[in-house]
Amino acid sequence: LQNPPNDGVLAGGVELGVAVGSDASFDIDASSNVGVAAFTAGTTTTLYSIDLAATAAAATAVGVIGGGEAVIGLA
Repeated sequence: LQNPPNDGVLAGGVELGVAVGSDASFDIDASSNVGVAAFTAGTTTTLYSIDLAATAAAATAVGVIGGGEAVIGLA
């Protein structure tokens, strides 16, 4: 995480609090500064909100996406 942006200083990452497989997508809503992510665990893909200010367990499950199909990307 680079905060503030463009100053060349990086901050450490935070544990999400969920197991993430190899299929993952992430985006930040610029209007609300809220992160969203889709993580696939096994055969189920779940949408998560990501608390960008969290110090631990930053991911909160919103719900399973469709029938649990893999997501190619978020925008």
